[in-house]
Parts: sequence; structure tokens; C-alpha cells
Amino acid sequence: MGRPHHILLVPGFFGFANLGDFTYFGHVRNFIAEKGPELGLDGEVRVARTEPTASLARRAALLCEALSKLLDESPGDVSLVGHSSGGLDARLVVTPGAVLPTPADVERCARSVRSVVTPCGALLAARNATRSPNSVLKRLLASRACVPGSNSGTIKA
Repeated sequence: MGRPHHILLVPGFFGFANLGDFTYFGHVRNFIAEKGPELGLDGEVRVARTEPTASLARRAALLCEALSKLLDESPGDVSLVGHSSGGLDARLVVTPGAVLPTPADVERCARSVRSVVTPCGALLAARNATRSPNSVLKRLLASRACVPGSNSGTIKA
């Protein structure tokens, strides 16, 4: 049997795992748990706990820690699914060379990132959030943040 394929759901800005009886990703989590195995998504489906109003770097660091904890508990592949600014958090975690304020292994990467209603232009800000301002303009001019024609961006390798 192959490695399990986990899904880590990432809430957006002001997002939360639960608010009283309301669960941010409740319907999504239930759907993936029901339909996922037939699609090869046979691992756990978890919601990453981030700080709803923290900076991108802080939120990405917390996501990195959640990813690392999941892989420590159940080695396998992980796909990140981020909603709104949660997509930015996920993209920042997998950005090569990102320096995040966490002791977790940032290089322990996810298999894929899918973002839902995530602003593509903001990826440039996320990519440069932890870098020196000296090279920001050069990187802004040289980068292509999203796959053309898509508003749910995918990081190009």
C-alpha cells in the first residue's frame, strides 16, 4: 500500500476552525472524507489552526507547524487547500527560499497547493514578505505569480 494522501485545509483572514457550532470548513471536510478515498485521498482531512488576524509570515509559520505535525503523526503526502488569504499562507509555505518564524522544517513541503478565491496579485506580496527589500523590485518584475487564465492560482515549479 502507498503512502496516505492527506488534505490540510487553510482558512482565510478572520478564518477560524470553529466558531460556536459553526465549522469553517465543515461541509468541505465532510465532502472530502466521503468522496476522497475513491479519488486517492485516503489520509486525514484536517483544518490548520492559524491566528485569524496575524501577519502572512506568522500564519504561514503556523501552517508549516501544522503540516510538520501531521507528517510526524502520519507520514505521507499532503495537499494544502487554502481559502482566500489561506491560499496565500499555503503558497508562502511552499515558496522556495521563504524564511518563516518557526522552528519547523520549512523544506518539508506539501505535494500540492490549491487556492480557492485567493487573490493572485497578492502572491507577490506573500513571496516577498520575508525577503530583503533590496531585491523586491527585481523579483516583482521577473516573477509570474499565477498560471495565466486562472483565478485560483497554482505555484509554478
